[in-house]
Amino acid sequence: AKKKKKREDAGSFRWKQAIRSELERAGPAGMKEKKLRKVVVAAAAAAAVTGGSGTVDEAALIARFNSKLAKIEGCRRDDKRVILIDR
Repeated sequence: AKKKKKREDAGSFRWKQAIRSELERAGPAGMKEKKLRKVVVAAAAAAAVTGGSGTVDEAALIARFNSKLAKIEGCRRDDKRVILIDR
């Protein structure tokens, strides 16, 4: 039987949870996408360094952020703002 790696050991980051928590903190007005991206990518970079993966490619993190933001249900992009929609 193979042992499963713990989340901390694998150096993974919970993108959707981080994005959703920042939007909940921002309130009903949401926040600018650029500011949200900076906060979440910085947290992901810190988690990657802490997880032991060493150097971090910021362009790859930004691409992953954009991908994850597009997949989150209950999130709406209005021009430059991102708003969390109540379900």
